[in-house]
Amino acid sequence: MRSKLVFVGFVLAVLLALPLVATAETIVTATFADGKGTSAAPVIDVVDAFTGMGGNGWEAGWTKLKGGSSSEDHAVLGEGDTGYVELVDANYLQYRFNTASGSTRHSCIYRDYADGGLINPAADHSIEFTIRIMENLTTNRFNGKDDRYDIHDRQFAGSSYTYASAESTWGISVVGNVKEWQIKSVNYDEQGVATDVSTGTGITISQNTPLSFKLDFNMSAGSNGTFDVTITSGETEMYSGTGFGLGKAPNGVGGPYERETTGRLLFTGFANNDSSEGTNYRNWDLDDIRITQIPEPTALAMILGLALAAVGVRRRK
Repeated sequence: MRSKLVFVGFVLAVLLALPLVATAETIVTATFADGKGTSAAPVIDVVDAFTGMGGNGWEAGWTKLKGGSSSEDHAVLGEGDTGYVELVDANYLQYRFNTASGSTRHSCIYRDYADGGLINPAADHSIEFTIRIMENLTTNRFNGKDDRYDIHDRQFAGSSYTYASAESTWGISVVGNVKEWQIKSVNYDEQGVATDVSTGTGITISQNTPLSFKLDFNMSAGSNGTFDVTITSGETEMYSGTGFGLGKAPNGVGGPYERETTGRLLFTGFANNDSSEGTNYRNWDLDDIRITQIPEPTALAMILGLALAAVGVRRRK
């Protein structure tokens, strides 16, 4: 009798533990809390800084790339610093690049989580971040197809930093001649041939307005995997859309029939100058990056199943 009570107690303990284990989250963050570096003196010996270093689910620190003769300037700002305006909480990254007249220039920053040891890009996960556009949009310099902000996961070669469905699995973009934030995705026909899709969100680019993005990647959805997008400003939901198709990157990840993101998070700006514009620039603030994964509780479910089966056997005896 005592052994039966002990065993039933074990089963009840497993039942009580199941919700806790099933909802245990793995979270990789970048909030710039560990150091306030600048372009002249970046912080490279701690993880949560710019440019930072590898660890806590990140493969390495942030990488900066630029094309042409553009010049970049960054600083991590915190309370008490000149120009500080709280974005989410405490520190945030302020990033700006300039380009002289002549042609399109671009600059980007990115960080990889695919080989960071915590997040599996082939399984369901989510990415969240908050961005604030800081350039003066009334100067008529954010006005052409080559003036843009892009956020995506492109694995690129050379100096091509823009979203491209052949090399990215998802994208968020706003372009100067449209000025509406758009979602970049892919539709596949029955033969697996991809068609690029741009979906408007109805949100116009606005200076000094924080926007928080959340992308939920559904790797078990259909044959290719999809992602959902929610955009909020403060407590107000500005946009919500579901079922966007993942593109297929050249390194083999992504649809069709692959279901994997590249595990990269990239923010880039483009600026096109002609002689009438003088110096052009892109300028944004970034904070509160969170990559979250809830593991499948397969092992615990198996234990529970065996325990319940054992209870059934004991009862039949």
